[in-house]
Amino acid sequence: MTRLTKILVFLTFISIVLLPTTLIALFSTPIEKISIYHTFEFFRFGGWKTDSWVPMKMAFKYIQDKNQENVYERVFFQERKRKFQYPPSALLIIRALHFRPVEYLSRKAGLSEIHILNLITWGFVFLTAYFVIRIFHWNLAHNVDPSTAKPLKGEQILQIAAMLCLSFTFYPLIFGCTRGQIQTWISFATAFSLWCWIRERKVISGILLGITCLIKPVYFPVVFWGLLRKEWNFVFAFLATVSIFLLVSVLSFGMNEHFHFLSVLSYIGLRGETYYPNQSINGALNRLLGNGDSLEFSDHLAPAHPVVYWGSIIGFCVFILSALIVPLRSREKGNVIDLSIILLSAVITSIIAWDHYFGMLLPIYAMLIPLAASSDSSWKFKQFWLYASYLLVSGHFVILNALAHTNWNIMQSYVLIGALLVLGILYSLQCRANRGIATANHD
Repeated sequence: MTRLTKILVFLTFISIVLLPTTLIALFSTPIEKISIYHTFEFFRFGGWKTDSWVPMKMAFKYIQDKNQENVYERVFFQERKRKFQYPPSALLIIRALHFRPVEYLSRKAGLSEIHILNLITWGFVFLTAYFVIRIFHWNLAHNVDPSTAKPLKGEQILQIAAMLCLSFTFYPLIFGCTRGQIQTWISFATAFSLWCWIRERKVISGILLGITCLIKPVYFPVVFWGLLRKEWNFVFAFLATVSIFLLVSVLSFGMNEHFHFLSVLSYIGLRGETYYPNQSINGALNRLLGNGDSLEFSDHLAPAHPVVYWGSIIGFCVFILSALIVPLRSREKGNVIDLSIILLSAVITSIIAWDHYFGMLLPIYAMLIPLAASSDSSWKFKQFWLYASYLLVSGHFVILNALAHTNWNIMQSYVLIGALLVLGILYSLQCRANRGIATANHD
């Protein structure tokens, strides 16, 4: 086997056998608290949560009932268990399910709205895995090491099998699905967008990322990235998509609801979330300062804290400005690594970034792992950190919550640490303009 295949098999063995066995046998971790449990739940296709769907349905019904009070006052500020914190444009998904042809077909099939949404989410996981494999193979074919790029036929099958195993055991992606989270749709859109960027389908890439912003505005800095790189087709597609669907949303739900969403953003921005699955800079700061309980999910957000607030703002400015400006010095600016930097920076600096937000890292690993297996001497130092980051991001380590009330509670931010390691590797590759990287100008 080539070095790359050995690495993939080794990572698969760790994810499927070694880590679950160690966590259960040595640390008495409940089986439902390990990542592979959600893989079984995914393929069982039953008992899934409705984390996104119920709040969205509640908000849609509230608007349709034409209540005098705005939807966010009722379904965010007053609702204790199910908070609707998406923009009104996200409710266009629910509206689409109420079209008469869709309602007719769903009744004939005996499917509820929740079942349809879960089926779509389930399918998006498979499509995400498909594009992850396509990105992996594209970068493998353009790798500078011929022995890595051209494995034997049987070995190619083994590599695909390993990539599928790694995709279906990648906790942020699979947990998002079994949780009933719309974030799984965004993980799919991100993987598809990166693939389109590699294949010079920049208009489609812009449309996909525009749609993600209509669901969660965290990716909006990407439009400024496109402007600075003079990627006009991408920017036009992004802005046209946002404008068209936003107009439809305003006509459907009213302008006031969109203005009231700004009050939700302000409220969240002042507080953030301390609960340990929040793997953003804000979450790490809240935990470091002991600003709330990191072990139990609360009906309320974290208490307002000036250090957390300003730390989050400074972190946003530093990471986003760096992502916008630093790669401009590279002769390969505007490539897929450059795009990955701004997307990952946007997630890290989001006020709330649950662990399932990092499903977008899976296609980025698919780009980086073939490079790490090459003979390029510059990777000797990076390899360890890349594999370590993958294990941190792809797993679920509740054992680290034992450090919650110690000076080492930064380890509760293990996904954030893994994401920062990946970001550092992306910067090092972009600044070196590594010719082994898949660029937007080479095909």
